[in-house]
Amino acid sequence: MLKSILKNHQAFFVACLFVFFLIFLYSFNYWHSFSQKESFSEIYFQKYPKEISTEDACFTLNVQSFNQKINDSVQIHLNSKYFDSFPINISENEEKESEKCLPNSALSSGDNIVSASLGNNSIFFHVLKSKTVKIASAFELPQKTVGNKEPIFANPLFFMFFILSFFFFIYLFSKKFGFLHGIIISITIFIIQSQFRVFLDYLGLMQNAFSLYLVYFAAFCLAYYYLPKSILCEKRDSANDFDKKAFIASLVLICFFIFLQLFSVSHFSEWNIYYERQTSLFMADTIPTIDPLSYLGRPFTFDPGYFLFESNIAKLSSLSQEYLFATSLFLAIFLLLFSSLYLAKSLKFSFSQAMLFFILLLTLNFNFTNFLLSPRHIIAVSLMIYAAAFFINNKKDWIWLGLIVGSLVAIQMPAAIFLVLFLLVVCINSKKDLLNKRNIYAVILAFALFLSVFATILVKHGLPYTTKMNEWGYLVNLDNSWLMFDMNIIYYLLLGSILLGLFLFKAMDWPDRKIYLAMMFSLLIEFTLTFRFNIVTQALFAIFLIKSLFYILPKKHPKIFSQNLLKIAFVFLFLFAVYATYENIQKESFQLSTLQELGPMIFASKLPENSNFLVEPLYGHSLAYFGKQKVLADLYTEYADTKKLDAEYDFLVNGNKAVLKEYSINYALIYKAGVHISVQPFVQFDGNFNIPYLSKIYTNGFFDLYSTN
Repeated sequence: MLKSILKNHQAFFVACLFVFFLIFLYSFNYWHSFSQKESFSEIYFQKYPKEISTEDACFTLNVQSFNQKINDSVQIHLNSKYFDSFPINISENEEKESEKCLPNSALSSGDNIVSASLGNNSIFFHVLKSKTVKIASAFELPQKTVGNKEPIFANPLFFMFFILSFFFFIYLFSKKFGFLHGIIISITIFIIQSQFRVFLDYLGLMQNAFSLYLVYFAAFCLAYYYLPKSILCEKRDSANDFDKKAFIASLVLICFFIFLQLFSVSHFSEWNIYYERQTSLFMADTIPTIDPLSYLGRPFTFDPGYFLFESNIAKLSSLSQEYLFATSLFLAIFLLLFSSLYLAKSLKFSFSQAMLFFILLLTLNFNFTNFLLSPRHIIAVSLMIYAAAFFINNKKDWIWLGLIVGSLVAIQMPAAIFLVLFLLVVCINSKKDLLNKRNIYAVILAFALFLSVFATILVKHGLPYTTKMNEWGYLVNLDNSWLMFDMNIIYYLLLGSILLGLFLFKAMDWPDRKIYLAMMFSLLIEFTLTFRFNIVTQALFAIFLIKSLFYILPKKHPKIFSQNLLKIAFVFLFLFAVYATYENIQKESFQLSTLQELGPMIFASKLPENSNFLVEPLYGHSLAYFGKQKVLADLYTEYADTKKLDAEYDFLVNGNKAVLKEYSINYALIYKAGVHISVQPFVQFDGNFNIPYLSKIYTNGFFDLYSTN
């Protein structure tokens, strides 16, 4: 049997892929093992009095160290006057609890402020002393509960059945279409059939495992018999040279990804945790209509395509939340690599040129960060690229093209705009007619699929809109410094390409001139209208750069150039990845949720359920995911309540107290450095920023948490 597998290239490739998938899942346990450790401490009140009469003011203070020893003393002040101190000596990653009492006689009648400081960090609480207080009231955290680590899967049989069946389908489609296209088709079919869960929801069958498996198997069986005729690909029993190289590249890329994750700080970002929380809502028996935590509870109005896809994996495989994320990321990585190679191949690139195209795509900071952290964005980019490649390769099939584009729009609606621009360039370049019957039918089918997924939201809430479109939405306009940050070291290569295009413009073929002009047009849109066009700009830049190299390189030795190009590209990618990972570790962008950010979120989870939190919108997703608490506003800006978002900024920037009362806020979580009022502008706080009329019950030097009660 082993000999037959080795002789059958497709079977060997898929078997290796299956093994690497299991290795990928297992490696998840070791991600971030060698990351740069953050050294800091947090202090908080476990218990403190709020109102007393004749009792002493007794409180419990906790100090937790992270990756450092603490040999210091806690200073106690009463009404801004020194009262007492006690030593704190704890080892790394240790927590110590201390109980202290202030005699009743030391407190003044009325409001008193008791503060505890450790180094530069301090917390304080208000305690009212009054003879009219009959029953003393106090704040107290519940006892800590340590949960067991979530298993990889809830049902091993479900997991093995799903994984083996999925890889079997990959093998079948690889035999039909070759390894490269077989992988793309298999992942795309799963994405498409996941969208059809909405029909199960309409029928009340979404909780039925048999129904989900029926749709899953039916989709793959229909595609297996339908696609060979429509795609017009040759049946290949053995892999060609391009497929073999693509297989090797995929395994190298997975190893490379695992290597990077060993040194990354976290696999969480301020954005992907929102997507993962929404997926958990889709694990219920019906598609959710309410998000209970965002904006103190609001209707669900986000593009549901990705959540249908990821929750479908969970339903079929019984994978737990974090391993589900890892599986989605694994599929997204393969889809991005192979769709990029497929597009490059469609443009008549050699394998070395195709890999260079993929690498240049990945060097965009936005793409690279999402490559490490966000399967939703990577799947959307991949489907956009695959739709463009299929558009070039196939002249007749409208059903498959329509299903691809429909799924793309269901996952990320604005990506359709990027795709249209890209296809316009393709049409101009190849003299194809964009408005032929095939394309019109494909658009109608794509719209029908999108409408079926989004219909409930449209009926209940109207046409899509986004609040703060220019600050956080799809009309974000950033300056040149942000473009330099997004492109990293490739920025100078882009400038060189612009100058090279001007120099070679007359010598270039007309199709290559049009790609250059399209790149310049996309760059203009990126600067003047929306920075979100960075993906299109990068793709066009990568295509133009590869094509322009052959106008300046010696034409006598193209094979030597082709053989060495791949080696150079991989070395370049490795160096870039090390650089980009270091940048993220240094927290120069707000892409990673670090330990300093996770601390207050986890502390918030210990507070009473259904509390109302005011928090900077950028960190609202983190608080809802880790703290499981309701937030006044976050950056879920689709159909968002502008009034609540403005109110949150009004309190943070202007200190408007009325906001706390109007929205019954129980706690306020403040980022000490300042407020991100949009992607770029940042309002910096004074170094001694405090809210004196509230009780500060937690701090770690980066975030302060206040109680309004």
